[in-house]
Amino acid sequence: MRRSRPQLLLSTIALVAASVSCSDGGRPVAPVPAGAGSPTASAARNDAGVAAQDGIADIDFGRINTGTDYPPPEGHDRSFHSYDKISPRTVVIPVGGTVRMATGVFHQAAIYDVGTTPEDIVLSPATLDDINVPFPPGVLPDFVINDPTNRLALSPVFFAPTTWTAPAVFDRPGTYLIICTILPHFAGAKMYAYVIVK
Repeated sequence: MRRSRPQLLLSTIALVAASVSCSDGGRPVAPVPAGAGSPTASAARNDAGVAAQDGIADIDFGRINTGTDYPPPEGHDRSFHSYDKISPRTVVIPVGGTVRMATGVFHQAAIYDVGTTPEDIVLSPATLDDINVPFPPGVLPDFVINDPTNRLALSPVFFAPTTWTAPAVFDRPGTYLIICTILPHFAGAKMYAYVIVK
């Protein structure tokens, strides 16, 4: 029997809720960086992701999974513990700089304009898209976040490890948001990070 879109959305939300319950053992997620609009020198100094002299900050956008199969057998593995994360969580680049992402499997990056927070990303039937995947079941309904409000750039969906350099969108000071658009990664694993442009 074919389920309606609202039923599929509820199923997806239930999947996300289940993933949260087995994600990070209830540890709190790092908040928006202090002074995000105008970071302090100490915040920048303590940040492991300060850009190199060429103005490019390197981040791991999901870790390359060499220890478990994807999709996981029986629908669950330890991926939320390490694979579906962004590291470092905050990077600092100059105006006009960019980020280079070493991506793991089954991720898509979306970059949002200055001032956008994770709470601003809309999760609703209107902003969730189906995705065709090269592994069973073929189509995952309502599985990709497509919220265009304040979105500056969108990568392809990565089904294999690769490197993607963001386009030139960091053109003014402030804090930009990067998320993984795969719904369980964003909503369950809290897969988002910040680019502070100074």
